[in-house]
Amino acid sequence: MKQSTASRWMHTSNYGRAIASRAARYSARYYRIIIAALVVTLLVLEAAHANRFLQALTAGGILLYVAYVVGRLLLPARWMVHYYTPRVQFWRAQAGILSLTLLLIGYAFFQQRTSLWVLYLLAMMIVSEHCRTPELLLTVGEIGLLLIGLGYVGSGLPLTTYLRFSPALVTASLQALAILLLGFLLHYLVRNVEARDTTIARYREMLDTLAANIRSLHNPQAGRALVLNICRAMRTASCGSIWALDRQADRLILVACVREDGKNPECPASNDAPHGFSIPLDDDRLPACVARTGQPHFASRADNPPRHLTDALPAPRPFLPHARLQLGVPIPDFQPHQPASLAVLCLAFDRPMKHEEMKQEYDAICEMARYLSPILYHASLLEQHQALQQLVQEVTRSLDRDRVLDTLLELVTDVFGFDLATVSLVDEVEGAIRTVRGRNVPQEWIDMAVHSLDSNDIQADIIRTGRTEILTGWDERFDRRIWERFGHKDMVRVFVPMV
Repeated sequence: MKQSTASRWMHTSNYGRAIASRAARYSARYYRIIIAALVVTLLVLEAAHANRFLQALTAGGILLYVAYVVGRLLLPARWMVHYYTPRVQFWRAQAGILSLTLLLIGYAFFQQRTSLWVLYLLAMMIVSEHCRTPELLLTVGEIGLLLIGLGYVGSGLPLTTYLRFSPALVTASLQALAILLLGFLLHYLVRNVEARDTTIARYREMLDTLAANIRSLHNPQAGRALVLNICRAMRTASCGSIWALDRQADRLILVACVREDGKNPECPASNDAPHGFSIPLDDDRLPACVARTGQPHFASRADNPPRHLTDALPAPRPFLPHARLQLGVPIPDFQPHQPASLAVLCLAFDRPMKHEEMKQEYDAICEMARYLSPILYHASLLEQHQALQQLVQEVTRSLDRDRVLDTLLELVTDVFGFDLATVSLVDEVEGAIRTVRGRNVPQEWIDMAVHSLDSNDIQADIIRTGRTEILTGWDERFDRRIWERFGHKDMVRVFVPMV
């Protein structure tokens, strides 16, 4: 699966610890003062070679700027919420642009060359961080026009001459292009940092929620539903489901399903009984396609459906017919003691999405699937533990041997995932070991599996040694009749003594 950029950052060694040095800590803590000091230094150096009027004008600008910085540092914490709003920050940037423009008009009037125009970048950074893209584009266009206008004031040329690609116009245009380029880079970096912080915060929220709740749940189904609902809520999906593959029956079983309240009535969770709902593995719907191929799939009902989503394949038919987009990804190896186990995570979306947003959702869901495997593993272990407890209770309170053995066989096949199982008991009177019960095996096999305790049969040998053995292929201790008649050459056999 493709690993998202945010995830790679999260897994990078020592990521986030670069601020551990003293210099880095001071820079992060006092960055406002550092920026203010650099701005004041630039203003002082520019005014050093200017005439007295410009020096006085620059000094006034410095005093005004220092007063603003001090006021910002002394701003009470309870006012921060009202201060850092898009509207206030936009007009804050506009006030900075106006003040800087008045200062630059003075320099242009006296035809004094200056580099103070780079301070427009501070206003652009404010708008980029706190406002939407339209406000940023408006600010960029505004600054570009101001630079061209300032070039005209400083050129001393008639307007028609200035606009005929005069050197002053070229210089002003280059400044505007430089502002545009640097502004785009700042905007790109700010948005990426914001997206990274948002992604990390959402992952931390998911992990904190799981850590706070998963261990307190003693119901495996409730644990699966909790995890699935967190995934659904994080991606704002309308419905989510987890399917487990039953290789013996070649079917996909719905083990968890959650939906957004009041939506997707077609979701099996609407029936409040997802247990037992299954579809055949050769079905052409989305979950079966994922389980059959082991590859992510998608199904889209968009007006312009995407041809591909990274490495996901299109499914012939969605599971929920009316969802705009459905994504399914495999969750491999989530069952303990079953290396070939497979589960499928499916999320359905009702909101309209563009192709790029679909790709982002797909990448995020693939990333989440990596975290689901150990959580589902925990739920499976809990199921096995509860099944063992049930077996112990059955043994302690029941005198019915067949009932106890049937419970044991059901545990081995349905919970631990073995294809078939038999139980053999020692008959001390006859000096033999005899298979008495079986699950998913023919009765003829049970009738044939009777061997003397003194024989070289595998079960008699297990009784003598008390060892657990896992065997593949032929062994001299096997009963050749059973081996050949019931296709044991295709099996991996586990023999466990019960003491």
